[in-house]
Amino acid sequence: MGNRNCCCFVNDYCWCPHWKCCGGAGQKGQYKIFEQEGKKEEGNGARRKATCCGPVGLYMVDPASDVSLANDCDSIRHAMEGCGTRNTDLIRILANKSPKQMERMKVIWRGKYQSELEEWVTGDTTGDFERVLVAMMNDTAEADARVIKNAIDGIGTKDTQLREIITTRNNQDMISIKKAYLKLYNKSVESHIASDTSGYYQQTLLACVSKTDYLCARIHSAIVGLGTDDMRLIRIFSMLPRHAPKLRKIMDEFDDVHNIGYGHALENELSMPTLAEIKAQYQIKFGLDLVEHIKSDTFGQYQNTLLALTMEPAELLAKDFRYAVEGLGTSDDMLIELATCYSNTDIVDAAKIYSQRYGNSLAADIKSDTSWDYKDTLVDLVTPNNNRIAEALKMATKGLGTHDQRLIANLTGRSRAELREIMETFQNMYGKSLEDVVRSETSFNYKKTLVYLLRQAQEDFLFMDHRNLKRIQDV
Repeated sequence: MGNRNCCCFVNDYCWCPHWKCCGGAGQKGQYKIFEQEGKKEEGNGARRKATCCGPVGLYMVDPASDVSLANDCDSIRHAMEGCGTRNTDLIRILANKSPKQMERMKVIWRGKYQSELEEWVTGDTTGDFERVLVAMMNDTAEADARVIKNAIDGIGTKDTQLREIITTRNNQDMISIKKAYLKLYNKSVESHIASDTSGYYQQTLLACVSKTDYLCARIHSAIVGLGTDDMRLIRIFSMLPRHAPKLRKIMDEFDDVHNIGYGHALENELSMPTLAEIKAQYQIKFGLDLVEHIKSDTFGQYQNTLLALTMEPAELLAKDFRYAVEGLGTSDDMLIELATCYSNTDIVDAAKIYSQRYGNSLAADIKSDTSWDYKDTLVDLVTPNNNRIAEALKMATKGLGTHDQRLIANLTGRSRAELREIMETFQNMYGKSLEDVVRSETSFNYKKTLVYLLRQAQEDFLFMDHRNLKRIQDV
């Protein structure tokens, strides 16, 4: 084993993110650690005492390190060889991997042992413990695809389960889910949903699943119909993000690095003045309100376009929602468009403005103007995602027995930040700790795994604390 006084010890190797640390002399990298001597072996064969500027007992992981992942593969194999399985080691290693790390570890395992990691784990575990480990190892999109398939199959449709997945996943998530669904079942998720639903409910679900196709269809119908639906075109084009491709490239580039340069790169990309800053400076510089000045000097659809572009997105969205639900009847096409094509964060912000400006909550107005599954889906879409997930977790642990598939689907595949927010929301909504509820409704290694996931989410850094592994055993 390695020197456990090193803050960046990982199995038998050290990865240090700090300068002037274990690497010494402004170098950082991996070094073999010798516990008895407390020294490291450098490239030239010389040895000197290992020092580290980090806190004792905190072992940071380099997600790009194949050496670290290879050592984890060795630890997993060692944990499963012979009679019995050291479940604590399995939980510790598998619960600390990002999706990209997990995929890389599978490749390394395949190369080292000519077998599949998942087959080894499923061969040595059973029941819900096996299911939650497999969920952590597999692509989240595949797990979501299976939940959707299960919700649609059989007599009737498990609508609540179907909405839980479709209404809480973003556009990139849905693209991945569609690919996974086609790969697993040789059928598109859109065709499967279309065959089992109908009406506005069907339109809403399909708009969530294929936002790009849906928006293209909306743009085309606005142009080719009798006259041009100018306001629809303005609304759609003004809401499309301009920075998304560049931001996605930045996030991919820095995804596997512990935020090194991430914030700086985003700051460079988003360095342009904000709309609020422009409005404030315009008032100071010219003594005029920007919006009122535009109104006084323009007219028609050109004026509408400029006004849409000078309103805060949440304010414009609240105004559009009001237009869709007020008066006799409901503009269902517009309502579906608004509820499905904006991010949940944008909609939640708009709902706050809607309530302040119009007196009623957005969800209440939608309920009064729609019905059945269509109503439930729209209300889900305008509700904060964390509230929806907390509600799903509550329902999964309510009554006799536990709905383990829902529990696993809503807890695995999430970042620490996401889990922290979900835990806080659950506590605020129900006055109970999510960890306590999970602990009381699950058992054995299945309970240990889920509780460990929740506890790890409360840490600021990805770590493996070998001195505190006892806390897994104490769960």
